[in-house]
Amino acid sequence: MKNLLFPSILLLALSSACGTNLFESVADPDPADKATAAMDERKSDEAISILEKALQDEPENWLYVSLLASAKAQKAGVDTTDIALEMAQGGESSGNPLTALFTVLPTATQEVIDLLSEATELLASIPADQLESGDTFKISMFNTAFTALQAKFFDADGSGSFSVEELQSLDEDAAVNILNSLLNAENAATIYQSSGGTGDATSNVTQIRSQIEQQPGETQAEKLRSYLGSGS
Repeated sequence: MKNLLFPSILLLALSSACGTNLFESVADPDPADKATAAMDERKSDEAISILEKALQDEPENWLYVSLLASAKAQKAGVDTTDIALEMAQGGESSGNPLTALFTVLPTATQEVIDLLSEATELLASIPADQLESGDTFKISMFNTAFTALQAKFFDADGSGSFSVEELQSLDEDAAVNILNSLLNAENAATIYQSSGGTGDATSNVTQIRSQIEQQPGETQAEKLRSYLGSGS
């Protein structure tokens, strides 16, 4: 019995001498790993709780911030892969790339819009020199989704197209907010491409903005209404 206990006693003594627990990594996995595992199981609330707690101790852990943005987007019902695939098609399934996104987005409730807004703000808080290539791609896709989601909010009957009355309810302030989100998406797409990233998903973000700018109208709201109406 004495010989069997000796290795355990030695390990405990060594860990005490070093001031660390040799089994800590097993007993207490990294919050990023725990949160990722939770998101893999579609447990977004659990992932958010893990990451928010971790950020209290490490507020400038940008990996945690990026993952928290993903967890918020997942809770909102927004999937980066779905957005990227639809964007890569360039709106082939609809009148334009923006309204085509309606089919892969959740219902545009205020709660969903707020969650995705929080996700984009979290990504915007990451310093430029700390951004990974995957982060810039995610920023572009989340802001594109946020743009479409804000527009979808005005599709009151959920038909996927806009009536004259629905378009008239889109005022100048709403149009500015929508187009600012699109500009953020385009800027991130440019950064992603300049760092070697490729793909039609990010290229088509610029296409959307160019198409809107070419629409008739003197104000942003008028141009946006014309663009959204063309997809009806």
